[in-house]
Amino acid sequence: MGGCSNAPNRSVLDAVKTGEMSHARYAMETKIAKQTKPVAGGEKELKRVDRTYLLDRARLLNLMLGDGYHGHAETVIDELYTLLRTQGINEGKTVSSVLINEDIKTWKGEPFEQAMALCWIGVYYGLQGDWETVRIASDNSLFQLRDFGVDASGNRYDAETLAKDMADSKVVEDEADNGYQTVESNFVLGYLLNGIANQQIGRSAEAADAFRLAVKYNPDLAQEIERYKQGGYNMVLIVEYGNGPQKKGTGPDNAVAKFEPLTKSDNSKLIVSGAANTAVPVAMDVNAIATDLMWNNLEDIRLAKSYIGTALVAAGAGTTGYGMYNNSSNTAYVGLAMMAAGAIAKAGAHADTRYNETVPQRVYIATATVQSPNDELTVEIEGKPGTRMVVKGLKPSLNGKAAMHYIRIPSVYAAEASPQWALTGGALYANEHEPLAGQIALPYLMGGHCVLPPSYAALRRYHMEGNLIDFTVQDLTDLYKAEGIVWEFEPGALPGLHVLDGGKSLATPAPGTTGYARLFGQPHQPYRARSKELIAAIKSLPQQEPVVK
Repeated sequence: MGGCSNAPNRSVLDAVKTGEMSHARYAMETKIAKQTKPVAGGEKELKRVDRTYLLDRARLLNLMLGDGYHGHAETVIDELYTLLRTQGINEGKTVSSVLINEDIKTWKGEPFEQAMALCWIGVYYGLQGDWETVRIASDNSLFQLRDFGVDASGNRYDAETLAKDMADSKVVEDEADNGYQTVESNFVLGYLLNGIANQQIGRSAEAADAFRLAVKYNPDLAQEIERYKQGGYNMVLIVEYGNGPQKKGTGPDNAVAKFEPLTKSDNSKLIVSGAANTAVPVAMDVNAIATDLMWNNLEDIRLAKSYIGTALVAAGAGTTGYGMYNNSSNTAYVGLAMMAAGAIAKAGAHADTRYNETVPQRVYIATATVQSPNDELTVEIEGKPGTRMVVKGLKPSLNGKAAMHYIRIPSVYAAEASPQWALTGGALYANEHEPLAGQIALPYLMGGHCVLPPSYAALRRYHMEGNLIDFTVQDLTDLYKAEGIVWEFEPGALPGLHVLDGGKSLATPAPGTTGYARLFGQPHQPYRARSKELIAAIKSLPQQEPVVK
């Protein structure tokens, strides 16, 4: 009756590990679409119909950033930020949690997951060149924390020890309310983003204060922050790597949540070469904060239920035995009821192990000077040859402020060699960012290497190569529509799955991202024609045979 713990989303874990995020992103888009519904009057107001409403949007945002689709994240950002800033999200759920189980509560994440999500929102706006909103979002991530100090042995409290001490002392509620000190955040990523954002908008005093606190909590950043202060850069690189720690249940009845590392922590620097040549220390180790009690929610209610449940089962067994011994059916029934209540309480005592699998193990922030999109950057984590990525297509800002760029480095290849697509640096298929790329000047739908939307410019190129001479733009458009291909999107519309990945979308990821490199930097299987119109058009081409589904 109490349910069971939630297993991690393996497709999301594997996606960020391998860099192949498109299918996991599309699956999350599809799930989110089912969580919303129109309201009366024909309006398109969104309604929460799923307890993972916030978690799924936090997952999707980082998948979209890594896959290069931040330009389509507006709606996700709005919904995520609105709920993160909502107070009392689980108000009124306390009694239900005690009676049923913790999983019925709307997921809002551990404090560190909330802080990470707020920083991703800041990164989204940084990618749009909006440094003022980066400042606001990063400032929101720097909320105060609760420090419970040390236990009787002089060690800093962990969740299980604290929960046991609370339960043993029978002052759970009082301890949760009064047994801690409020301290300033040690969230280094928030301080760094806040410092850079303040610097970009001319708030030098605020920038200096944020940088000071970043160094206070990570002294290894001192030299890099001096580089920030000197300015002279026009590109800020946000680089994430590894799988963040996994949330599991531990202690009696798995009642206490605990984070265990998946990707090992180390001090390896990020090497940036090409348009910049620098070695950048780890800005923030997520393993370290996730295992710090200050960054975890107090889940003592579950352990209390576990202890209460154990006591009820024991007491019920004794009462039942006494009733049976004395031939008292009423007493025996009372004992059985107590045992049933205890069993239900224990069944619901397990920790809520839902967590955001897209959280990285570490974050780097580097600066560079890029003259044009043709400049080539190489990023690589020292000692991990398979993390090497060649990055091109970065556009410096034209408004006197630095531009921002986000990269999610796959970790699965770290000890071996990077996949070829990570080293290509260019596109094998013509797209809106590299319209002259590709080998065969024909639409991908017709056996070529072009995934440009149907347009006069695309058709002109085909004509220059002697292809589709008798076609008009309308003819080409009709073929795409017959196949159900989409290339025009409303602001904030989700991008869907690209045709190169077997989908029906021509939405193009941003250049220089993992998603762009993987999508356009390697060959894909030929497109499978579905409509009779496209099959007939391919048959009319010289020496072309359609691939029919």
